[in-house]
Amino acid sequence: MLLPVLYAGIVLAPMTAYLYLAYPGWSWLYLVPAERIPSLAVIPAVGAAVAAVIAGWAAIGRLIILGVERRRILAGLAGGALLVAVLGFVARERLTTVGSFVEVHAGRGLPLFEAKLGYVLIALGIGAAAAAFFVAGELRGDARKASVR
Repeated sequence: MLLPVLYAGIVLAPMTAYLYLAYPGWSWLYLVPAERIPSLAVIPAVGAAVAAVIAGWAAIGRLIILGVERRRILAGLAGGALLVAVLGFVARERLTTVGSFVEVHAGRGLPLFEAKLGYVLIALGIGAAAAAFFVAGELRGDARKASVR
């Protein structure tokens, strides 16, 4: 359980905090004016992201320990990925626009890759995916060692 916690603390928490503090309107999908939300709201936002990742790793680990078939676990993960994809599709206009609450609602927001945010998201995504694959590989190796004993 240490590796997922380290992943959440070392990789996910700083990424979430950066995106929240550098692009608060985008982080809220321009649903509310970011100026109305105190900057300290970053703490529960980062905490929720970290808790979700740790809970997900713990839940999958528990399912494996309980002997749930691998294909059922993968089906559940695929269902979660599908839900995220559908939500991303529904919110695509807001996810691909950068600006303030007023600019976006006035139709003056910039396309994602005309602002730095688009390139930042690519870099963060690559870093997060690489770290997640590393953690998953390490956990898989540990699981094999434990099953041999």
